[in-house]
Amino acid sequence: MREAIAIELGGVPEVYASACAGVLAHAPPEVPLERWQRFINDAGNFLDQWRYVAERLGWTAEELFGVHPEAPMARHDRVGPLWMLQGERVVALTATGARLAGGLTFYRKG
Repeated sequence: MREAIAIELGGVPEVYASACAGVLAHAPPEVPLERWQRFINDAGNFLDQWRYVAERLGWTAEELFGVHPEAPMARHDRVGPLWMLQGERVVALTATGARLAGGLTFYRKG
């Protein structure tokens, strides 16, 4: 049901709808409420601007939304760039990385 809402009302591409709906349903373990709410806002802003570009470039939902299932706040090697935004905006998205407004570049793994 949440996936359909994300697709129909939010314009979220199907490839990201399940991950988006899952994240919106509840925060991952150990993620403070404020941090999770910031992530939801950042993810929404990203999807508003970059959803079709990200899909065209082949970014997966796990690459964008993913966190380590047992240690989401400690394992930065297993976190998607949307968790790293913390209020910043993506200013460039390529097949290999996402550059943030502050200059930090998050490189795609693999």
